Amino acid sequence: MALNNNFFGRQRELRQLKEIWSTPGADLVFVRGRRRIGKSRLLRQLAMNTGSPTDKAFFFSGRVDESDAACRERFARDFDEFIGAPTLMTLRKNLLSWDKILIAVAEQAKAIAAKSGPKMLFVIDEIQWLAKRHSGVLGAIKEFWEKTHPIIPIKIVLSGSSNRFFAAQVDHAEGVLRGLRTKGDLVVAPFSLEEVGLYYFPNWTKEQVALIYMLVGGVPYYLEQIKDSGNFLRSLNTAMFTSQSIFIDEIDAVLKIETAGKGALENVKRVLSALGQDGSTEARIAATTGLGQSSVHDIIARIESFGIVKERLPFGVKRTKKQDVRYYMDDFYLNTYFQILLPMLPRIQGNINNAMLINHVITSVDGFYIGDFSGRAFELLLLQFLESGAYDVSKRVAPIFKLMNLGEETYEVGTYWMHNQTQIDIVVSCDADRQVRILEAKWKGIATSGAETAELVQAVTKKSFPLPNNSWTRRNFLILSKGSSSPGLDRAREAGVEIISLEQIFGDATEPPLTT
Repeated sequence: MALNNNFFGRQRELRQLKEIWSTPGADLVFVRGRRRIGKSRLLRQLAMNTGSPTDKAFFFSGRVDESDAACRERFARDFDEFIGAPTLMTLRKNLLSWDKILIAVAEQAKAIAAKSGPKMLFVIDEIQWLAKRHSGVLGAIKEFWEKTHPIIPIKIVLSGSSNRFFAAQVDHAEGVLRGLRTKGDLVVAPFSLEEVGLYYFPNWTKEQVALIYMLVGGVPYYLEQIKDSGNFLRSLNTAMFTSQSIFIDEIDAVLKIETAGKGALENVKRVLSALGQDGSTEARIAATTGLGQSSVHDIIARIESFGIVKERLPFGVKRTKKQDVRYYMDDFYLNTYFQILLPMLPRIQGNINNAMLINHVITSVDGFYIGDFSGRAFELLLLQFLESGAYDVSKRVAPIFKLMNLGEETYEVGTYWMHNQTQIDIVVSCDADRQVRILEAKWKGIATSGAETAELVQAVTKKSFPLPNNSWTRRNFLILSKGSSSPGLDRAREAGVEIISLEQIFGDATEPPLTT
């Protein structure tokens, strides 16, 4: 249920913030989430939904290319406009410190409280860009909060897009903001597969929605670039494969949030480019990029903490040696950039006939198969989907969970390989029923024939996987984006392989009512 033309979904997050708003006294909340995920939109909706008029909610956002002095001046100008009186701008520039600025904020919050009106909402967005070196802003915020919260009712939200910032300043033992009395630490996640279909592309097929998700994930801003017009391929081509595409330059904006310095940024790009779709070890990345292995190790450690890359061991194998670890891209847009957009960059920049997607990317006559991309991207979609359900039972709404008997049980998810011979796309292990589910995923341009399904079924059953002990059993699943013919279904049934269609990965995304 959209509360205005620009806001939909996020009921759970909005409810959490409203609960914090409704409590008496002062509260401090952290709101995290990757760039373009909709944090600012969510917080502005909170201000609207809690009945705070514009003179009770003050929003300020950091800028990547702004000096600390310029940031303080802009804050002073915006705050004076907010309260409708010259206050901070009357101070000489050399006296306009963050301490003085936050004293003015406290005085305004006190004045609002004295009028028996709603509490003041104070939001600092993209806080990582305020926290410039030697700015002192974080120390000022900490002191401001410790002095203010016992006596002045104010709701403070510190929001940002940088995992690096929160890891260093909030999570780390020596972080400036570590240990503050906070009411919440909210992570704004990408929209789910079914939400993308419901909110953005209700007129397109589930196959088309899944392909979009494999290309850009559930990031609202990215999804808004793809217009839900009558022609799916034309809309996707215009958004991603023409010179006007935002997805070309977006790469630097995403990585700069977590990476300091041009040289460091270029090295991060080299490492990400070397991952490929099958993942890679530190040794192979070093050999591919020419970077020293210690440099690769440091870069991998950083980008893994950003949530861009995920470390994986063969499922069920205990970590023994560093060389056993593979690193995989864990972000849909970045995967698309390095696997498709970057290799085709010169063509895309010169594309004026609006047909590149059809002529050079989609390699199937029917359906939407992209060579050297679709298969692994489909696996990434399923891995993230199943991992999300493993962490949160409420997300197990799609039929696939019932088909796999994973309604409420705790389970683990991973992938498996051994000596570059056996490769299993997805392994799901459940202690409750002592059962291992082996999943093979195939993104196809057309429905599989009976003979092709038989080959896939045979390949699944032949793949060996070490069960924990003799009391465990194994179930085999084949997940097909296009389904199979009746003879293929019969052969799968005879071999004990269960086929799951793409439609069974989509759950019911109908929004529950949101009270205002």
